[in-house]
Amino acid sequence: MAREGKMFACGPLAQQLSKVRALKRKMFGFGSQINAIQTKQTTSLVTVKCGESVQSATKSIKSYNKLMGKVNMPKKVKELDQAEILMDMSEEYLNSYLHSACDPDDEIVNEKIKEILSEADVSESSQWPSIPDVNFSKFSSFSRHVSNEVK
Repeated sequence: MAREGKMFACGPLAQQLSKVRALKRKMFGFGSQINAIQTKQTTSLVTVKCGESVQSATKSIKSYNKLMGKVNMPKKVKELDQAEILMDMSEEYLNSYLHSACDPDDEIVNEKIKEILSEADVSESSQWPSIPDVNFSKFSSFSRHVSNEVK
């Protein structure tokens, strides 16, 4: 419009443009202030939650301290260490005993088994009772399914 020589219309339009720009700057400033307030509120809420969790942890630790007792703690730790040592020793002993007892090449064990069986007047295979043959198919649908797959 200014190029066309219509200066009378340019004046009010320029004033409106400057007002719009000023309002835009104000709105941007308000938006920034609102974002800052929101960030402060979020930070405050997070701080409150953190404080609540610390308070809860403090209560838990206090109750734990009451249960454990500061005086008895070293004694309990020592007892636990001794029990752990005994468990390790007994486990090693048991493992070595089981290994020696279950060794298939050990003829002494086999002789002892035969001696015990002969004292009871039982041969190794002939006098053991037989297991009854039971048809499980009438008891469950799963066993019928399994027996059909086996056949």
